[in-house]
Amino acid sequence: MKHVLTAILSAALFAAPAFADEPAPAAAAPDAVKSADVKPCDGKKGDCPDCAEHGGKGGDCEGCCDDDDDDCCDGAKGDCGDKKDGGKPCEGKDGEAPKHDGKPCDGKDCDGPKGGDAHHGEHGGPEHGGPGRGGHGFGGMLGGWGSVLQPHALIQTQVGLFAGADNQLARGDVVESAGNFILRRARLGVSGHISERITWVLGTDFADIAKGGSPVHQANMSLHFLRHQDLTVGAQLVPFSRFAMLGSGDQALAQRPKAADAMAPFYQVGASLHGHYDVGGIQWWAGAYNSFERNINYFGGVESNSFLFVGANGNRARGYSVAGRIQAEPLGSLGPQVASRGMKDKFRFEVGAGGYYNDAGGTTSWAASADVHLKSHGAHLLVEYLLDSAAPKTTPTVASTIPDTLKRQAIIAELGYAWWRFNAAARLEFIDPNTSLKDNHDEMVISGALGCQLTQNRARVQLQYDHRSQSTGPALKDDTLFAQFQVKL
Repeated sequence: MKHVLTAILSAALFAAPAFADEPAPAAAAPDAVKSADVKPCDGKKGDCPDCAEHGGKGGDCEGCCDDDDDDCCDGAKGDCGDKKDGGKPCEGKDGEAPKHDGKPCDGKDCDGPKGGDAHHGEHGGPEHGGPGRGGHGFGGMLGGWGSVLQPHALIQTQVGLFAGADNQLARGDVVESAGNFILRRARLGVSGHISERITWVLGTDFADIAKGGSPVHQANMSLHFLRHQDLTVGAQLVPFSRFAMLGSGDQALAQRPKAADAMAPFYQVGASLHGHYDVGGIQWWAGAYNSFERNINYFGGVESNSFLFVGANGNRARGYSVAGRIQAEPLGSLGPQVASRGMKDKFRFEVGAGGYYNDAGGTTSWAASADVHLKSHGAHLLVEYLLDSAAPKTTPTVASTIPDTLKRQAIIAELGYAWWRFNAAARLEFIDPNTSLKDNHDEMVISGALGCQLTQNRARVQLQYDHRSQSTGPALKDDTLFAQFQVKL
Protein backbone atom coordinates (compact mmCIF):
# COMPACT_ATOMS: atom_id res chain seq x y z
CA MET A 1 0.00 0.00 0.00
CA LYS A 2 2.85 2.36 0.87
CA HIS A 3 4.46 1.89 -2.56
CA VAL A 4 1.13 2.42 -4.35
CA LEU A 5 0.47 5.71 -2.53
CA THR A 6 4.03 6.87 -3.20
CA ALA A 7 3.63 6.12 -6.89
CA ILE A 8 0.33 8.01 -7.09
CA LEU A 9 1.68 11.15 -5.42
CA SER A 10 4.92 11.05 -7.43
CA ALA A 11 3.04 10.75 -10.71
CA ALA A 12 0.77 13.63 -9.79
CA LEU A 13 3.69 15.87 -8.86
CA PHE A 14 5.61 15.13 -12.06
CA ALA A 15 2.44 15.83 -14.04
CA ALA A 16 2.29 19.39 -12.64
CA PRO A 17 4.04 22.00 -14.83
CA ALA A 18 7.24 23.44 -13.43
CA PHE A 19 6.89 26.94 -12.06
CA ALA A 20 10.07 28.00 -13.83
CA ASP A 21 8.33 27.49 -17.19
CA GLU A 22 5.54 29.93 -16.39
CA PRO A 23 6.28 33.59 -17.29
CA ALA A 24 5.47 36.57 -15.12
CA PRO A 25 2.10 38.21 -15.84
CA ALA A 26 2.01 40.69 -18.68
CA ALA A 27 -0.78 42.64 -20.30
CA ALA A 28 -2.07 40.92 -23.40
CA ALA A 29 -2.42 42.77 -26.67
CA PRO A 30 -6.01 43.49 -27.75
CA ASP A 31 -5.74 41.11 -30.70
CA ALA A 32 -4.63 38.27 -28.38
CA VAL A 33 -8.25 37.54 -27.56
CA LYS A 34 -9.93 35.12 -29.92
CA SER A 35 -13.23 35.89 -31.53
CA ALA A 36 -16.23 34.49 -29.71
CA ASP A 37 -17.35 32.16 -32.49
CA VAL A 38 -17.84 29.44 -29.92
CA LYS A 39 -19.41 30.80 -26.76
CA PRO A 40 -18.71 29.18 -23.41
CA CYS A 41 -21.62 27.17 -22.02
CA ASP A 42 -22.93 26.65 -25.57
CA GLY A 43 -24.19 30.20 -25.69
CA LYS A 44 -26.45 29.75 -22.72
CA LYS A 45 -26.59 32.26 -19.91
CA GLY A 46 -24.94 31.04 -16.77
CA ASP A 47 -21.54 30.71 -15.21
CA CYS A 48 -18.74 29.04 -17.07
CA PRO A 49 -17.85 25.99 -14.93
CA ASP A 50 -14.12 26.40 -14.40
CA CYS A 51 -13.91 30.14 -14.94
CA ALA A 52 -16.62 30.94 -12.43
CA GLU A 53 -14.72 29.91 -9.34
CA HIS A 54 -11.87 32.21 -10.41
CA GLY A 55 -14.09 35.20 -11.03
CA GLY A 56 -15.45 34.66 -14.56
CA LYS A 57 -19.03 35.58 -15.38
CA GLY A 58 -21.47 33.58 -17.42
CA GLY A 59 -21.07 33.43 -21.14
CA ASP A 60 -17.83 35.38 -21.53
CA CYS A 61 -15.46 34.08 -18.82
CA GLU A 62 -14.51 37.67 -18.13
CA GLY A 63 -11.35 37.93 -16.06
CA CYS A 64 -11.04 34.22 -15.42
CA CYS A 65 -7.82 32.28 -15.20
CA ASP A 66 -7.51 28.54 -14.67
CA ASP A 67 -4.09 28.76 -13.01
CA ASP A 68 -5.13 31.49 -10.53
CA ASP A 69 -2.37 33.75 -11.83
CA ASP A 70 -3.60 36.04 -14.59
CA ASP A 71 -6.63 37.25 -16.49
CA CYS A 72 -6.55 35.16 -19.64
CA CYS A 73 -9.42 37.09 -21.21
CA ASP A 74 -8.06 40.52 -20.23
CA GLY A 75 -11.48 41.69 -19.10
CA ALA A 76 -12.93 41.36 -22.59
CA LYS A 77 -15.50 39.01 -23.94
CA GLY A 78 -13.61 36.22 -25.56
CA ASP A 79 -13.56 32.56 -26.44
CA CYS A 80 -12.48 30.54 -23.42
CA GLY A 81 -12.54 27.18 -25.07
CA ASP A 82 -15.23 25.10 -26.70
CA LYS A 83 -17.57 23.94 -23.96
CA LYS A 84 -18.82 21.21 -26.23
CA ASP A 85 -15.33 19.77 -26.03
CA GLY A 86 -15.20 20.35 -22.28
CA GLY A 87 -11.90 20.85 -20.58
CA LYS A 88 -10.54 23.71 -18.53
CA PRO A 89 -11.07 27.06 -20.27
CA CYS A 90 -8.26 29.56 -20.57
CA GLU A 91 -5.36 27.26 -19.75
CA GLY A 92 -2.96 29.86 -21.03
CA LYS A 93 -3.35 28.83 -24.69
CA ASP A 94 -5.85 31.42 -25.88
CA GLY A 95 -8.87 29.26 -25.40
CA GLU A 96 -7.34 25.89 -26.19
CA ALA A 97 -8.69 23.29 -23.80
CA PRO A 98 -8.19 19.52 -23.45
CA LYS A 99 -11.19 17.36 -24.01
CA HIS A 100 -12.73 15.25 -21.34
CA ASP A 101 -15.82 13.24 -20.66
CA GLY A 102 -19.06 14.63 -19.30
CA LYS A 103 -21.36 17.52 -20.13
CA PRO A 104 -20.28 20.43 -17.96
CA CYS A 105 -22.85 22.84 -19.40
CA ASP A 106 -25.93 20.74 -20.00
CA GLY A 107 -28.08 22.97 -17.82
CA LYS A 108 -27.75 20.71 -14.79
CA ASP A 109 -24.10 20.73 -13.77
CA CYS A 110 -23.48 24.41 -14.52
CA ASP A 111 -26.11 25.99 -12.35
CA GLY A 112 -23.95 25.84 -9.27
CA PRO A 113 -20.67 27.63 -10.01
CA LYS A 114 -21.35 30.11 -7.22
CA GLY A 115 -20.45 27.34 -4.82
CA GLY A 116 -23.52 25.18 -4.77
CA ASP A 117 -23.06 22.39 -7.26
CA ALA A 118 -21.09 19.41 -6.01
CA HIS A 119 -19.30 19.37 -9.35
CA HIS A 120 -18.21 22.99 -9.41
CA GLY A 121 -18.83 25.13 -6.38
CA GLU A 122 -16.85 26.89 -3.74
CA HIS A 123 -17.93 24.29 -1.18
CA GLY A 124 -18.25 21.45 -3.67
CA GLY A 125 -14.64 20.34 -3.87
CA PRO A 126 -13.26 17.08 -2.42
CA GLU A 127 -12.48 18.77 0.88
CA HIS A 128 -16.15 19.67 1.28
CA GLY A 129 -17.81 16.49 0.16
CA GLY A 130 -17.98 16.91 -3.60
CA PRO A 131 -15.73 15.83 -6.48
CA GLY A 132 -14.81 19.41 -7.32
CA ARG A 133 -13.45 20.89 -10.54
CA GLY A 134 -16.27 19.46 -12.58
CA GLY A 135 -15.87 15.97 -11.20
CA HIS A 136 -13.85 14.92 -14.23
CA GLY A 137 -10.56 13.11 -14.05
CA PHE A 138 -9.49 9.61 -14.98
CA GLY A 139 -12.36 8.69 -17.30
CA GLY A 140 -13.84 5.21 -17.49
CA MET A 141 -11.81 3.65 -14.70
CA LEU A 142 -14.84 1.78 -13.42
CA GLY A 143 -16.00 0.73 -16.85
CA GLY A 144 -19.66 -0.35 -16.84
CA TRP A 145 -20.40 1.64 -13.68
CA GLY A 146 -19.97 4.77 -15.77
CA SER A 147 -17.97 6.43 -13.01
CA VAL A 148 -15.19 8.96 -13.44
CA LEU A 149 -12.47 9.06 -10.78
CA GLN A 150 -10.55 12.12 -9.65
CA PRO A 151 -7.76 11.66 -7.09
CA HIS A 152 -6.97 14.49 -4.69
CA ALA A 153 -4.30 15.02 -2.06
CA LEU A 154 -3.21 17.61 0.50
CA ILE A 155 0.20 17.42 2.20
CA GLN A 156 1.28 20.08 4.70
CA THR A 157 4.63 19.86 6.46
CA GLN A 158 5.59 22.46 9.05
CA VAL A 159 8.89 23.28 10.76
CA GLY A 160 9.26 25.49 13.81
CA LEU A 161 11.86 28.23 13.37
CA PHE A 162 11.26 29.99 16.69
CA ALA A 163 9.24 29.04 19.76
CA GLY A 164 8.74 30.90 23.02
CA ALA A 165 9.70 29.34 26.34
CA ASP A 166 6.01 28.95 27.28
CA ASN A 167 4.82 27.39 24.02
CA GLN A 168 2.48 24.44 24.46
CA LEU A 169 0.68 22.37 21.84
CA ALA A 170 -2.22 22.06 24.29
CA ARG A 171 -2.66 25.84 24.15
CA GLY A 172 -2.87 25.92 20.38
CA ASP A 173 0.77 26.66 19.59
CA VAL A 174 1.99 25.11 16.34
CA VAL A 175 5.32 23.97 17.83
CA GLU A 176 6.77 23.71 21.31
CA SER A 177 10.44 24.01 20.39
CA ALA A 178 12.33 25.32 17.38
CA GLY A 179 13.68 22.90 14.83
CA ASN A 180 10.88 20.35 15.15
CA PHE A 181 9.02 19.14 12.07
CA ILE A 182 5.38 18.12 12.04
CA LEU A 183 3.28 16.53 9.33
CA ARG A 184 0.18 18.68 9.80
CA ARG A 185 -1.96 17.03 7.13
CA ALA A 186 -1.45 14.06 4.82
CA ARG A 187 -4.75 13.60 3.05
CA LEU A 188 -5.38 11.30 0.13
CA GLY A 189 -8.73 10.58 -1.44
CA VAL A 190 -10.72 9.98 -4.56
CA SER A 191 -14.05 11.29 -5.80
CA GLY A 192 -16.27 10.82 -8.80
CA HIS A 193 -19.78 10.29 -10.08
CA ILE A 194 -21.79 7.29 -11.20
CA SER A 195 -24.41 9.33 -13.02
CA GLU A 196 -25.29 12.93 -13.73
CA ARG A 197 -27.09 13.11 -10.39
CA ILE A 198 -24.99 10.95 -8.04
CA THR A 199 -21.49 11.91 -6.88
CA TRP A 200 -19.32 10.51 -4.11
CA VAL A 201 -16.07 11.18 -2.25
CA LEU A 202 -13.82 9.05 -0.03
CA GLY A 203 -10.71 10.30 1.76
CA THR A 204 -8.32 9.62 4.60
CA ASP A 205 -5.78 11.67 6.56
CA PHE A 206 -2.66 9.69 7.46
CA ALA A 207 -1.61 12.41 9.90
CA ASP A 208 -4.82 11.82 11.89
CA ILE A 209 -4.28 8.06 11.80
CA ALA A 210 -0.80 8.52 13.24
CA LYS A 211 -2.35 10.47 16.13
CA GLY A 212 -4.86 7.67 16.83
CA GLY A 213 -7.73 9.18 14.88
CA SER A 214 -10.16 7.58 12.45
CA PRO A 215 -8.85 6.13 9.17
CA VAL A 216 -11.81 7.84 7.43
CA HIS A 217 -11.55 11.60 6.95
CA GLN A 218 -14.66 11.95 4.83
CA ALA A 219 -16.93 9.52 3.02
CA ASN A 220 -20.23 10.56 1.50
CA MET A 221 -22.46 10.51 -1.54
CA SER A 222 -24.59 13.32 -2.95
CA LEU A 223 -27.85 13.15 -4.86
CA HIS A 224 -28.69 16.12 -7.07
CA PHE A 225 -32.43 15.50 -7.02
CA LEU A 226 -33.57 18.97 -8.13
CA ARG A 227 -32.02 21.68 -10.25
CA HIS A 228 -30.92 23.72 -7.22
CA GLN A 229 -30.95 21.17 -4.38
CA ASP A 230 -28.54 18.45 -3.26
CA LEU A 231 -28.80 15.75 -0.60
CA THR A 232 -25.54 14.52 0.96
CA VAL A 233 -25.27 11.50 3.28
CA GLY A 234 -22.16 10.30 5.13
CA ALA A 235 -19.14 11.82 6.86
CA GLN A 236 -19.17 15.47 5.81
CA LEU A 237 -18.34 19.02 6.86
CA VAL A 238 -20.86 20.59 9.25
CA PRO A 239 -22.06 23.96 7.83
CA PHE A 240 -21.24 26.53 10.49
CA SER A 241 -18.10 28.69 10.25
CA ARG A 242 -16.96 30.48 7.09
CA PHE A 243 -13.28 29.94 7.93
CA ALA A 244 -13.97 26.24 8.55
CA MET A 245 -15.88 25.74 5.30
CA LEU A 246 -13.11 27.27 3.20
CA GLY A 247 -10.56 24.48 2.83
CA SER A 248 -7.46 24.10 4.98
CA GLY A 249 -5.39 24.12 1.78
CA ASP A 250 -7.00 27.36 0.58
CA GLN A 251 -6.30 29.64 3.55
CA ALA A 252 -4.42 32.93 3.05
CA LEU A 253 -2.18 32.18 6.04
CA ALA A 254 -0.46 28.86 6.69
CA GLN A 255 -2.93 28.00 9.45
CA ARG A 256 -6.67 28.49 9.84
CA PRO A 257 -7.54 30.82 12.78
CA LYS A 258 -7.08 29.25 16.21
CA ALA A 259 -10.63 30.26 17.17
CA ALA A 260 -12.17 28.52 14.14
CA ASP A 261 -10.17 25.34 14.84
CA ALA A 262 -11.35 25.42 18.45
CA MET A 263 -15.05 26.20 17.95
CA ALA A 264 -16.12 24.59 14.65
CA PRO A 265 -17.37 20.96 14.69
CA PHE A 266 -15.88 20.18 11.24
CA TYR A 267 -16.60 16.60 10.02
CA GLN A 268 -19.48 14.52 11.39
CA VAL A 269 -21.60 11.67 10.06
CA GLY A 270 -25.10 12.66 9.03
CA ALA A 271 -27.34 13.92 6.22
CA SER A 272 -27.72 17.44 4.86
CA LEU A 273 -29.62 19.42 2.25
CA HIS A 274 -27.99 22.17 0.21
CA GLY A 275 -29.71 24.77 -1.95
CA HIS A 276 -28.05 27.22 -4.34
CA TYR A 277 -29.62 29.88 -6.54
CA ASP A 278 -28.43 32.36 -9.15
CA VAL A 279 -30.54 35.19 -7.73
CA GLY A 280 -28.32 36.99 -5.23
CA GLY A 281 -25.91 34.05 -5.13
CA ILE A 282 -27.92 32.66 -2.22
CA GLN A 283 -26.96 29.34 -0.66
CA TRP A 284 -28.27 27.46 2.35
CA TRP A 285 -27.38 24.27 4.19
CA ALA A 286 -29.42 22.32 6.74
CA GLY A 287 -28.44 18.97 8.23
CA ALA A 288 -28.76 16.45 11.06
CA TYR A 289 -25.68 14.66 12.41
CA ASN A 290 -24.38 12.50 15.22
CA SER A 291 -23.85 14.42 18.44
CA PHE A 292 -20.40 15.62 19.47
CA GLU A 293 -18.70 16.67 22.70
CA ARG A 294 -16.45 19.69 23.01
CA ASN A 295 -13.21 19.54 24.93
CA ILE A 296 -12.94 21.41 28.24
CA ASN A 297 -9.64 22.70 26.86
CA TYR A 298 -10.60 25.49 24.43
CA PHE A 299 -7.83 24.69 21.97
CA GLY A 300 -8.71 20.98 22.09
CA GLY A 301 -11.66 21.78 19.85
CA VAL A 302 -14.58 19.41 19.38
CA GLU A 303 -13.85 15.90 20.57
CA SER A 304 -14.06 13.31 17.82
CA ASN A 305 -17.49 11.77 18.13
CA SER A 306 -18.47 11.05 14.54
CA PHE A 307 -18.60 7.30 15.22
CA LEU A 308 -16.49 6.27 12.26
CA PHE A 309 -14.99 3.39 14.24
CA VAL A 310 -17.64 0.70 13.93
CA GLY A 311 -15.88 -1.68 16.30
CA ALA A 312 -15.39 0.92 19.02
CA ASN A 313 -18.61 2.90 18.78
CA GLY A 314 -20.92 1.44 16.17
CA ASN A 315 -24.34 3.05 16.44
CA ARG A 316 -23.99 3.89 20.13
CA ALA A 317 -24.23 7.63 19.54
CA ARG A 318 -26.02 9.38 22.39
CA GLY A 319 -28.08 12.26 21.10
CA TYR A 320 -27.99 14.26 17.87
CA SER A 321 -27.01 17.63 16.43
CA VAL A 322 -28.60 19.89 13.83
CA ALA A 323 -26.82 22.67 11.94
CA GLY A 324 -27.58 25.23 9.26
CA ARG A 325 -26.04 28.10 7.37
CA ILE A 326 -27.16 30.73 4.85
CA GLN A 327 -25.02 33.07 2.80
CA ALA A 328 -25.30 35.39 -0.19
CA GLU A 329 -22.82 36.51 -2.85
CA PRO A 330 -24.82 39.14 -4.79
CA LEU A 331 -22.05 40.13 -7.23
CA GLY A 332 -20.86 36.61 -8.02
CA SER A 333 -18.83 33.81 -6.50
CA LEU A 334 -15.82 34.66 -4.36
CA GLY A 335 -14.22 31.35 -5.29
CA PRO A 336 -12.70 28.58 -3.15
CA GLN A 337 -9.79 30.55 -1.67
CA VAL A 338 -9.73 33.02 1.19
CA ALA A 339 -7.29 35.25 -0.73
CA SER A 340 -8.38 37.28 -3.75
CA ARG A 341 -6.79 35.38 -6.60
CA GLY A 342 -8.11 35.75 -10.15
CA MET A 343 -10.23 38.79 -9.21
CA LYS A 344 -7.81 41.66 -9.72
CA ASP A 345 -10.34 43.89 -11.49
CA LYS A 346 -13.51 42.97 -9.59
CA PHE A 347 -15.27 43.75 -6.34
CA ARG A 348 -17.28 40.97 -4.74
CA PHE A 349 -18.56 40.28 -1.28
CA GLU A 350 -20.29 37.61 0.80
CA VAL A 351 -22.38 37.83 3.95
CA GLY A 352 -23.36 34.73 5.93
CA ALA A 353 -24.54 33.31 9.22
CA GLY A 354 -24.70 29.84 10.74
CA GLY A 355 -25.60 27.96 13.85
CA TYR A 356 -26.06 24.57 15.46
CA TYR A 357 -27.82 22.85 18.35
CA ASN A 358 -26.13 19.81 19.87
CA ASP A 359 -27.85 17.37 22.26
CA ALA A 360 -24.96 15.11 23.24
CA GLY A 361 -24.60 12.41 25.86
CA GLY A 362 -22.87 14.61 28.44
CA THR A 363 -23.70 18.19 27.39
CA THR A 364 -26.21 20.32 25.55
CA SER A 365 -24.79 23.15 23.48
CA TRP A 366 -25.65 25.73 20.85
CA ALA A 367 -23.58 28.06 18.67
CA ALA A 368 -23.95 30.96 16.25
CA SER A 369 -21.68 32.59 13.67
CA ALA A 370 -21.76 35.64 11.40
CA ASP A 371 -19.28 36.71 8.73
CA VAL A 372 -18.48 39.20 5.96
CA HIS A 373 -15.99 38.39 3.20
CA LEU A 374 -14.83 40.98 0.63
CA LYS A 375 -12.50 40.69 -2.37
CA SER A 376 -11.30 43.44 -4.70
CA HIS A 377 -8.29 44.00 -6.96
CA GLY A 378 -6.23 41.26 -5.29
CA ALA A 379 -7.11 42.31 -1.73
CA HIS A 380 -9.39 40.49 0.69
CA LEU A 381 -11.00 41.11 4.05
CA LEU A 382 -12.76 38.41 6.07
CA VAL A 383 -14.35 39.11 9.46
CA GLU A 384 -16.14 36.43 11.50
CA TYR A 385 -17.79 36.31 14.92
CA LEU A 386 -18.22 32.99 16.76
CA LEU A 387 -20.27 32.34 19.90
CA ASP A 388 -21.20 29.10 21.65
CA SER A 389 -22.58 27.92 24.98
CA ALA A 390 -22.62 24.49 26.63
CA ALA A 391 -24.08 23.09 29.82
CA PRO A 392 -23.70 19.65 31.46
CA LYS A 393 -26.77 17.43 31.50
CA THR A 394 -28.53 16.65 34.75
CA THR A 395 -28.53 12.95 33.93
CA PRO A 396 -25.73 12.42 31.42
CA THR A 397 -25.39 9.14 29.55
CA VAL A 398 -21.63 9.67 29.24
CA ALA A 399 -19.14 11.65 31.35
CA SER A 400 -19.54 15.40 30.87
CA THR A 401 -16.59 17.30 29.45
CA ILE A 402 -17.43 20.53 31.34
CA PRO A 403 -18.37 21.04 35.03
CA ASP A 404 -20.75 23.99 34.55
CA THR A 405 -22.39 26.21 31.94
CA LEU A 406 -19.66 27.66 29.77
CA LYS A 407 -20.02 30.38 27.13
CA ARG A 408 -17.22 31.27 24.71
CA GLN A 409 -16.74 33.82 21.95
CA ALA A 410 -14.18 34.97 19.41
CA ILE A 411 -13.78 37.71 16.81
CA ILE A 412 -11.53 37.12 13.80
CA ALA A 413 -10.45 39.79 11.27
CA GLU A 414 -8.12 38.97 8.38
CA LEU A 415 -6.71 41.27 5.69
CA GLY A 416 -4.47 40.29 2.80
CA TYR A 417 -3.27 40.95 -0.72
CA ALA A 418 -2.34 38.52 -3.51
CA TRP A 419 -0.30 39.31 -6.63
CA TRP A 420 0.88 36.84 -9.24
CA ARG A 421 2.52 34.03 -7.21
CA PHE A 422 2.88 35.97 -3.98
CA ASN A 423 0.55 36.87 -1.15
CA ALA A 424 0.73 38.54 2.24
CA ALA A 425 -1.90 38.42 4.98
CA ALA A 426 -2.39 39.54 8.57
CA ARG A 427 -4.96 38.32 11.06
CA LEU A 428 -6.24 39.53 14.42
CA GLU A 429 -8.12 37.26 16.84
CA PHE A 430 -9.79 38.17 20.12
CA ILE A 431 -10.42 34.95 22.06
CA ASP A 432 -12.50 34.60 25.22
CA PRO A 433 -12.74 30.91 26.30
CA ASN A 434 -15.04 31.75 29.24
CA THR A 435 -17.09 34.96 29.14
CA SER A 436 -17.84 34.76 32.88
CA LEU A 437 -14.14 34.97 33.83
CA LYS A 438 -11.35 37.45 33.18
CA ASP A 439 -8.02 35.65 33.23
CA ASN A 440 -4.97 35.08 31.10
CA HIS A 441 -6.90 32.68 28.89
CA ASP A 442 -8.45 35.81 27.38
CA GLU A 443 -6.00 36.80 24.70
CA MET A 444 -5.28 38.55 21.46
CA VAL A 445 -3.49 36.66 18.70
CA ILE A 446 -1.79 38.60 15.90
CA SER A 447 -0.59 36.53 12.94
CA GLY A 448 1.22 37.53 9.77
CA ALA A 449 2.27 35.41 6.81
CA LEU A 450 4.09 35.65 3.49
CA GLY A 451 3.53 33.02 0.82
CA CYS A 452 4.65 32.01 -2.66
CA GLN A 453 2.87 29.71 -5.11
CA LEU A 454 5.42 27.41 -6.69
CA THR A 455 3.34 25.92 -9.49
CA GLN A 456 -0.14 27.28 -10.09
CA ASN A 457 -2.09 26.40 -6.94
CA ARG A 458 -0.59 22.93 -6.56
CA ALA A 459 2.36 23.78 -4.33
CA ARG A 460 3.35 26.69 -2.14
CA VAL A 461 5.62 27.69 0.72
CA GLN A 462 4.59 30.05 3.54
CA LEU A 463 6.24 31.74 6.48
CA GLN A 464 4.02 32.68 9.45
CA TYR A 465 4.58 34.48 12.74
CA ASP A 466 2.13 34.32 15.67
CA HIS A 467 2.21 36.80 18.54
CA ARG A 468 -0.02 36.10 21.54
CA SER A 469 -0.88 38.65 24.20
CA GLN A 470 -2.83 37.81 27.38
CA SER A 471 -5.28 40.49 28.53
CA THR A 472 -4.87 39.77 32.26
CA GLY A 473 -2.53 37.77 34.45
CA PRO A 474 1.13 37.06 33.79
CA ALA A 475 2.39 37.54 30.24
CA LEU A 476 3.51 34.37 28.55
CA LYS A 477 6.40 33.94 26.16
CA ASP A 478 4.53 32.00 23.49
CA ASP A 479 5.33 33.62 20.16
CA THR A 480 5.95 31.29 17.21
CA LEU A 481 7.66 31.48 13.83
CA PHE A 482 7.23 28.56 11.47
CA ALA A 483 7.33 27.61 7.80
CA GLN A 484 4.89 25.42 5.91
CA PHE A 485 5.35 23.50 2.69
CA GLN A 486 2.15 22.45 0.93
CA VAL A 487 1.19 20.26 -2.02
CA LYS A 488 -2.46 20.30 -3.08
CA LEU A 489 -3.61 18.17 -6.01
